[in-house]
Amino acid sequence: MNKLCLALLLAAHAWAGAATPIYKAEFLGAAHAPTDLNNNGAVLNNLYVDGHYTSSLSTRSGVVAIDGFGGPDVYGAAVNDAGVVTGYATHLDGRSHAFVHADGKTRDLGTLGGLSSGASAINNAGAVVGTSWNAAGEARAFLYTPDGGMQDLGTLGGARSEAHGISEAGEVLGTSFTAAGEWHTFLYSGGTMIDLDTLYGPGIHGIGPNGELLGTRWETDAAGNLVPRMIIERSAWRPTGDFAIVSSMAEGYMLGRNRDGTVAMLATPEASYALAELAGPGWRIEFAVDVNDAGQVLAWGCNWQLGHGCGNVLLSPVPEPATCGMLAAGLGIVALARRRKGSAVSRSA
Repeated sequence: MNKLCLALLLAAHAWAGAATPIYKAEFLGAAHAPTDLNNNGAVLNNLYVDGHYTSSLSTRSGVVAIDGFGGPDVYGAAVNDAGVVTGYATHLDGRSHAFVHADGKTRDLGTLGGLSSGASAINNAGAVVGTSWNAAGEARAFLYTPDGGMQDLGTLGGARSEAHGISEAGEVLGTSFTAAGEWHTFLYSGGTMIDLDTLYGPGIHGIGPNGELLGTRWETDAAGNLVPRMIIERSAWRPTGDFAIVSSMAEGYMLGRNRDGTVAMLATPEASYALAELAGPGWRIEFAVDVNDAGQVLAWGCNWQLGHGCGNVLLSPVPEPATCGMLAAGLGIVALARRRKGSAVSRSA
């Protein structure tokens, strides 16, 4: 439905002679730092005050505070489409543990035998990844599932590993020391840790919903300048135009920046757009955090003309996903009218 909505929206704009999709910018407030966005438009925020984090989830129904374990810090790292939040929180004795927050309750995921752990990502099946200390005092990437608990994913031969992202199929992206003491990116898939630097070279840092591998490699051109080369593996499309530095991906969308890194951009398979252009007059978009399957973008921006200053901004395509059915019906009527008119012309010819 999201892809259909985008197609209908672009078609409608083409009929109207517009070259750029229409978006609306919603200022969410200056108090929180945006962290993650799910496919239902829920925004995960973290507020840093006096050296400590508090976390909250903003939805259409209101704002939900994420409870911790009695210590001073609660940091939400990611939220899935069911509204389940994961991250880390501190106990009264200072230990940080990974957690999942669902249905108003925060559950401690424990550790791999050491003192601390922290989660970084969650998929819609509820699988969580992150980093935990083990009993030997080593940091290890972990995969937590509701049925299997916390699993040590191992390393690429060195003493340390960390997990950063997970696809909907359960593949895990992270980094690890090799036996030679080098820091490499890995993909954990089918029970095996694969060295991606060996396969693709350095630079991969993100994983898409279907296991797409994303990154940027900086290379020296003929004039001796460092220039970005976009890395996109396991994907059939590439952003066009000045889009050159990819940061994250959803179904049919990519976020990134232009070639010199000064402009935050959104790409679709059809074209690439500056986020400030989509946001509208007066907006300066400093950076983008996440994009969802509906094409909504969570960003940090400023608009002094509207009196907002700087803060969280949610950019949403117009019409929003909920109104796509109405748009589809309207466009269907127009298309039917055109076909009937065309038939009438052909019959009279």
